[in-house]
Amino acid sequence: MQPPYGPIKIGANGQITLPAQLLKQIDLAPHDSVFVIKAEDTEDTLMVVPVEILVRWLEAGRRQDVQRTPIEDTDST
Repeated sequence: MQPPYGPIKIGANGQITLPAQLLKQIDLAPHDSVFVIKAEDTEDTLMVVPVEILVRWLEAGRRQDVQRTPIEDTDST
């Protein structure tokens, strides 16, 4: 596990600034978009997820759902 970056102060408007070195490591740049998600498996933890990653997660979940959902027989004969 890499050492943490910070501490990073939360601004009055709730914003944080991610360190430039961290942005480079995860291939993000200023003006890229991310989602902030509350982690389900670790209490009081946030995940910063690039849009492209979240889209891949959603597509993978949709594919899994399609594979698990039985196709109903629509033939009414």
